Amino acid sequence: WAGHYTVTLSSLAFVYSGVNNWVEKAINIVKEVLDIVEPLYQESPDVWSEVYVSNLIIITISYRNNNQISQAIDIGEDLLKVAEVLYEKDSEAWVVNYTEALTNLSLSYSKTASIEKAISLSQEALTIKEPLYQKNPSVWADSYIIGLTNMALYYMDNDQLDQSIDLGKKTLLVVEPLY
Repeated sequence: WAGHYTVTLSSLAFVYSGVNNWVEKAINIVKEVLDIVEPLYQESPDVWSEVYVSNLIIITISYRNNNQISQAIDIGEDLLKVAEVLYEKDSEAWVVNYTEALTNLSLSYSKTASIEKAISLSQEALTIKEPLYQKNPSVWADSYIIGLTNMALYYMDNDQLDQSIDLGKKTLLVVEPLY
């Protein structure tokens, strides 16, 4: 029943994480889930990877939404290590989680003085997303557009206005046909 229990808690935490006043509740719930899941993941990674990774994503987002940026970065770095190993084993199965880990960590770094790190992580995610978008735009358009937009904003924050404008134009070329 550990699976049902942790998935139920994770679902509740995900709902809480989207409501400003309840983000702290989401964090506490996910901490409880991770206390249960982490040892199970260590013991049987093939069985528990999905639950473990999804909860690391939820807590990273929740910490960032709660302006606990250093915690979001610390857990985001752990998440990236796990997601990268899984992605290297089976890139097709784990590409969404891996690119989400890169994106979430870049968003967290963008809230600090480490904008270059945000740019680097975002670029890595875009390098993966672009060919996926070109191959299957109906599935990847949203993620690709968000990635381009984030990257343009990071360049703007880093006073790289030419790159920001170029990415803004590129994003527009992707969005216009969908409008």
